[in-house]
Amino acid sequence: MNSNWDFYLCEVEGRPASMLVDIGAADAAPDERYPRMGYVSVAFDAADENGFPLSHDHESLAHLEDALVENLSGDGQCLYVGRCILDGRMDCIFYAGKDVAWENKVQAALEDFPAFAWETGVHDEPGWNTYLEFLYPDPANMLEIQNRRALRRLEDMGDDLEEP
Repeated sequence: MNSNWDFYLCEVEGRPASMLVDIGAADAAPDERYPRMGYVSVAFDAADENGFPLSHDHESLAHLEDALVENLSGDGQCLYVGRCILDGRMDCIFYAGKDVAWENKVQAALEDFPAFAWETGVHDEPGWNTYLEFLYPDPANMLEIQNRRALRRLEDMGDDLEEP
């Protein structure tokens, strides 16, 4: 499976959301080796008017996310497919094999982050609905991602985007 990470902004039930997703996971979705969807929902203390973390939480949340990914995906038993930031929460989404000790792995990953309240769960989802119908960008958001990438390539090649 080829990783192909990118982000986009959207609305979820009328509220602003920030999505980070491995677009490359769609090439193999649903992957029958990972029939269970697991999530970790982390609350952060201070949010701006859009429900996104204030700057002082960014670094801590990034380290927490890295710890989750390393602990849950490092041995190949789980696959990290993305996250959603919405209303003062960061929801990290994974797909897991049948025999993964989900709760134990999450607990171990988050033991160094006692300042954050979190909840977790795992359930059967062989069709990867959460990834395909929630995280994966719709056509308009995919076009935005592709346009942003094209502009970045032009800038990297020295193009002046201000000049006609």
